[in-house]
Amino acid sequence: MKKKHIIGIILARKGSKRLKDKNLKIVHKNKSLIKSTIFFSKKLNFLRKVILSSDDFRIIKICKKEGILTPGLRPKKLSGDKISSESVSKYLVKWYEKKFGKIDGILLLQPTTPFRNIKKFKEAYKLFSKKTVDIIGVSKIFKNPSNFFFFNKKKIERLKYKKFENMFFIDGSMFFIKRKTLFKLNTFVPKKFYPMMNEKIKYSIDIDYLKDLKLAKLIQNEDF
Repeated sequence: MKKKHIIGIILARKGSKRLKDKNLKIVHKNKSLIKSTIFFSKKLNFLRKVILSSDDFRIIKICKKEGILTPGLRPKKLSGDKISSESVSKYLVKWYEKKFGKIDGILLLQPTTPFRNIKKFKEAYKLFSKKTVDIIGVSKIFKNPSNFFFFNKKKIERLKYKKFENMFFIDGSMFFIKRKTLFKLNTFVPKKFYPMMNEKIKYSIDIDYLKDLKLAKLIQNEDF
């Protein structure tokens, strides 16, 4: 069986409004989020190349020092906070394919998820190689959604769920998709995908706010 041509993509935009310079924050083993992601990507030997895109000179410098491929500083037209990950990823894939040929799949690694289970990624690669399906990292909902409420000016509305044991949420840990999913459907989250379940809470942490960063630091050495 011919080995799939899969690349890793790391997107690290500078302008974070919720948590300033979040990609450079130190969390795990005294490494920044961006370094942790780069070092993890190097462990995935099924990736043909890893490409990083950023509009931050500091991150580009780290990228080059660690031997990660980059087209250089991200163009301004792709640097705004309203620019989608899909748009930037398409730009990177097109740039890459001109140099190295057409790819089969893309693994998006978000710097904001500092804890990753390498066994799950190897499992995902085996599945992708056999069936070429889109695979997304998920975690189980550990609180009953029937206890959740919507608040607005007129009323309080309770969520109505009878069963929640098999409910999950996309935790940001893994987006492993086919090339055509990105270019034809323009998404990293298609309607149908294979859920790669993370059993431990730490793998579901996605850092957007200061409270997420504090939680990540607290549980970095815990095994749950």
